[in-house]
Amino acid sequence: MDKKKVKRTFILAGRLIDGISDKVEENQAIAIEDGRVSEISRITSALWELEKTSHGEIQIVDARDKTVLPGLINGHCHLCFSASSHPTEDVFKDDETILAFRSQQHCAEALAVGVTTVRDCGSYGQIVLKLREAVGKGTVRGSRVVSCGRPVTSTGGHCWFLQGEADGADSMRHMAREILKEGADFIKVMVSGGNMTPGSEPNIRQFCKEELNIAAEEAHMHGKFLSVHVHSTESIKAAFEAGADIFDHCSWKRGDGTDYNAALADKMIEKGIFLCPALGAPYRMDPAQWFQDRPEKVEFWKKFREERFFLTRKMIRSGMQVIGGDDAGCRMTKFYDYWKGLKLMVETLDMSPMEVIRSTTSVTAKAMGMEKRIGSVLPGMEADLLAVDGKPDEDLSCLAVPDMVYQRGKLVAREGCLIPNAEEGE
Repeated sequence: MDKKKVKRTFILAGRLIDGISDKVEENQAIAIEDGRVSEISRITSALWELEKTSHGEIQIVDARDKTVLPGLINGHCHLCFSASSHPTEDVFKDDETILAFRSQQHCAEALAVGVTTVRDCGSYGQIVLKLREAVGKGTVRGSRVVSCGRPVTSTGGHCWFLQGEADGADSMRHMAREILKEGADFIKVMVSGGNMTPGSEPNIRQFCKEELNIAAEEAHMHGKFLSVHVHSTESIKAAFEAGADIFDHCSWKRGDGTDYNAALADKMIEKGIFLCPALGAPYRMDPAQWFQDRPEKVEFWKKFREERFFLTRKMIRSGMQVIGGDDAGCRMTKFYDYWKGLKLMVETLDMSPMEVIRSTTSVTAKAMGMEKRIGSVLPGMEADLLAVDGKPDEDLSCLAVPDMVYQRGKLVAREGCLIPNAEEGE
C-alpha cells in the first residue's frame, strides 16, 4: 500500500476515553481525515471490507485490545532546563546552542511517550519560541509547544538568568510587549521568588499591584492568558487581584510555615482560576536521598511536602480546576517520566485516575484556550491520540510506554520510540 494515498484512517479502539466524560466506551471506530477526528462510531465488520476495496485510500488500525485516549498535555515544563540535580547551574554554563539542542531533545522525548503538547513556562531568550516554529513546520519532531518565552521577573529575581527582568510599571509594560512581539503564547510572571535561583526566596513578593495589573492588562488586551508563579499567600492574593488566569505551584507559604486563605481560595474557584501544582520528582523521591549532602534539610522538606499535598487536596476538594504538569526540566524531573507525575496526583491528591486523565487533557486544553483543538477525542478535534495496553482509568502505570502515539492524525511513535518521517495515516 502506498501510504501517501491514505485519505482516511480508522482506529478501532477496544476501549475509548474521550477526555471529557467519566464513561469508557467500548468497540469504537475513530475516523481520521486531514489530521482531525471526523467521526466516531461503533466497530462493524463492514469496515474491513471497506479497506479491501478502497485501493489503499482507507487504512484500518486494529487497537481492539487497547485503550485509546487523547494525547497528554504537560501543563508545566521548562524545555531548556537539564532535568539534572543542578539544572540552574547547567543553564549558566551552557551556551545557547546547547540549550537549543537540549530543548529539542526534551520535546522529542515528551512526544515519544505520548505527551503531544507541552506548555513551556520559561526558557532562555527565544530558544523555545523558535523550537515551536520548527515543530510546527515539521522541521524537527516533537510535542506541540505552547510557550511564554522569557518569564517576567524582577532584577535579580527568580529565573533572572532567562533574560526577562523588569522593574516598575513602564518596564513591565515594555517587557510584556517585547515578549508578545517575539511571539509568546502567554505571559508568565514570577510573582514570588523561587527555590531554584540562588539568592531568591519563595516568601518574597517580587512585584507591586500596579506592575501586576499591567501584566494582566497587556496579556488580556492581546488575547493571551496570564500565568503566575506563586508560592506565598501574599503573592497569590496579589496575582488574583490583578486578574491572573493560571496559578502555578500555589504553596500558601508564610515564613517557615503555611497560611491557607480559605476565603481567597473560594473566590479563585468562583472566578474559574486554574491551578497547576507542578509537583516534580522531588515530591516523589525519598528526602533522605534527595538531600544526601544537606541532611539538615530532610525534616524541613518532609514537612513542606506534606503541607503542599494537604493544601492542594483542600483546593481540589473545594472545586478548584487543576491541570496536569510536573515541572519537567527542573530537578531530576525527566520528560519521559510524565506518567510518574500523574500517578503522584492520584497517590497524594486523592484524585481518581480518570480525574487525572481529564486534568492533563481537556482541562489543560481549556486553561490554554485550546479546548476546541486538542484535549479530547471528539469529531472536529485534532487527532492527537494514544493507544495503550491496559486500563489507564484504573492504573496510570500503563501510560509509561504507549503502544502508539498519533499527533494530528500521524502515527509518530511506537512503544516509546519516534518514527522517522511519519506520513499521515501511516
